[in-house]
Amino acid sequence: MGQFLNGKMHGYGEFYWSDGKKYVGNYQEDQKNGFGVFFWSINPVKVFIGSWKDGVQNGLGLILTPSKICYGLWNKAKKVLSFKGLWDMKRYAKENNLKYNSVFEKNPKDVLNFCENI
Repeated sequence: MGQFLNGKMHGYGEFYWSDGKKYVGNYQEDQKNGFGVFFWSINPVKVFIGSWKDGVQNGLGLILTPSKICYGLWNKAKKVLSFKGLWDMKRYAKENNLKYNSVFEKNPKDVLNFCENI
């Protein structure tokens, strides 16, 4: 479900897999690109919230589970840098001229609620 251009997902979209996984966010030519939220599971919640490029995590993001939040920088789906917290990630983004999405400003409980409402 979402926007298409020339028969390909392009713009905002939602994709649901039969095993319960889902992605909500931006697409470019059928690939996840830009900001998006990927749910590995809902119960318990396991989510990646952040930047995507060419279909994989790439840029600032966080992995969220009921027991932890992992802030980091991803490059081609591999976490290459961990941050101690939200403010470390925000400072790194500013120092390196990276896009920082305002959803990261929410406290962990609000981010969980945000994810559950998507």
